[in-house]
Amino acid sequence: RYAEGLGDIVKAARNLDGGRSAWAQYAIETPKRDGLKAHLGEKGIPSVIYYVKPLHSQIAYRDYPRTPTGLAVSEELPKRILCLPMHPYLSEADQDEIIETIRNYIGSNSAHVAAA
Repeated sequence: RYAEGLGDIVKAARNLDGGRSAWAQYAIETPKRDGLKAHLGEKGIPSVIYYVKPLHSQIAYRDYPRTPTGLAVSEELPKRILCLPMHPYLSEADQDEIIETIRNYIGSNSAHVAAA
């Protein structure tokens, strides 16, 4: 439901055709991540930033090879990823409230990047 409700205003995870997922968390990508997280918190909606730094910056991967030009996408993504509530007890009404709250926030902060 998040993909359908938010896919035109944020980059939202989707299943491949015919695919299914048991989402452990549901991540969206938006350049307004920090403001959106604060707004959701003000509305009593939890959200989490799981991906604080890129994989290649973490200790486990520090010795892996890198391109000479850097990893610009990997550097940028952690600044834009926010995880929304996702669990088996999340009602459709709660999902609707989360979607509406995000749509209202993004809509009131005009510059956004719709995902393809």
